[in-house]
Amino acid sequence: MNNKTYVGLDFHKNFSEMCFQDKSGVILERLRVKTSILETVLRNRKNLEIAIEASGGVFDISMKLEKLGHKVRM
Repeated sequence: MNNKTYVGLDFHKNFSEMCFQDKSGVILERLRVKTSILETVLRNRKNLEIAIEASGGVFDISMKLEKLGHKVRM
């Protein structure tokens, strides 16, 4: 059983948007949060695979998210 949640992360300087999906592509949740609290919002979530576009500023946040145990793909 794959209980992994897949996340599309649209990362920006002030606000970031996320779309959470299960393995079949069903949308579970959408969030728009201040980028400054992005790490805090994702801290208590488990088993996330996060896709993020490789652009300025994402390398720092991707390392922080990986330290939380998430798999990050750019």
